[in-house]
Amino acid sequence: MVVRIHGDRLLSKTWMNRKSPSLQNNTPVTNRLKEAPKKDLFNILLSMRIHFDYNADSETLAKLIENKFDHNSKNSNSKMILKVYTFCHLLFVLSIFGALFLTILMLIIYFIPKKTKFCDSLMPNDRINITDIDLSNKKCIKCPVFGECQNGNVLCDLNYTLIRHHCIFNDVDRIFVSKMLETAYNVLQRRAGDYHCKTSNIDWMSAQELENILFRDSKLANSNFPKIYQKVLEYLTKDKSIIFKDLDDIQVFLSLEIKRDFQCKIRMSIYKRLNYIILISIASVIIMVSLYIIYQKRKNQQIAHRYSSFLIEQMKRSKGSQQTQQQLISKLNMVSSENGKKIWPLVEKKLTKSPFVQSYYNGSESVFKYVF
Repeated sequence: MVVRIHGDRLLSKTWMNRKSPSLQNNTPVTNRLKEAPKKDLFNILLSMRIHFDYNADSETLAKLIENKFDHNSKNSNSKMILKVYTFCHLLFVLSIFGALFLTILMLIIYFIPKKTKFCDSLMPNDRINITDIDLSNKKCIKCPVFGECQNGNVLCDLNYTLIRHHCIFNDVDRIFVSKMLETAYNVLQRRAGDYHCKTSNIDWMSAQELENILFRDSKLANSNFPKIYQKVLEYLTKDKSIIFKDLDDIQVFLSLEIKRDFQCKIRMSIYKRLNYIILISIASVIIMVSLYIIYQKRKNQQIAHRYSSFLIEQMKRSKGSQQTQQQLISKLNMVSSENGKKIWPLVEKKLTKSPFVQSYYNGSESVFKYVF
């Protein structure tokens, strides 16, 4: 196995493990390279695209590698300085644009008119469209019962006071009524939201179920609860967003407003965009597969070019003598960390396309010859 050390220097991991720590850490690199097996040196030279004599001794090969590394190291400092300068310049430009963007954003937020607090009142003959039931996403608060709203402000009727967005009759029970009314709206809207999110089979709630929930949450005494509950019913029956009707001899409440939890919103958003998600997923898979194919193709091309160039050089040095397929595979095994037979089809294809190589089949295997 070949590993990279000190930039472009490559040595066999197996060979390095056989050496003592002093040799690995203190011996000059050139000496270590001279002591490396020739197969490792061939791999280094091929990976660095250095032309060399296959019959040269280890010292000559080591000097070629060392000279190449010294040439690269001379330019490393200047390249690093250029990279640091480019990074600092880019960081400065991004900081300027970021500051301008934040300034403009703050000015926009400051000068944008604030959303009205209360929605304008509905006219007496207006009705809520049941197809637009998702009122929980509105930018304003629904105008309360016993109140008139205009330009974002609410004016409660005489003897009513505003408590928690509701106009409550100003008596000693107003705090309890406000809390119970808030609970009633919340449970009815959540029941409608659960039905809308397919987590409930019904979108309504019976009067008895609502009464039990309000009694449990109010923690009022049995003697005080009925009076407060009747006042809450008065608000609910007058609210146009609440439908009060008989269903199979059962009195039920149905909220046209809905409240959906975060998971439901995510799920509904996915359902609405399911086609797009499927298309994006398919496109992502196609892109990933295509990139993998391109990567493998490029890798195979590099392998074919690298080792075919080596074999062509060897055939050239043989002064035109013929080389059989098995002979070339043996040479591949000498310089390649991979199995020569495994990469041979790639190399063979490259050799047959080379104008410097002539090949033919002798009946048992392919034969190759360098053409001058």
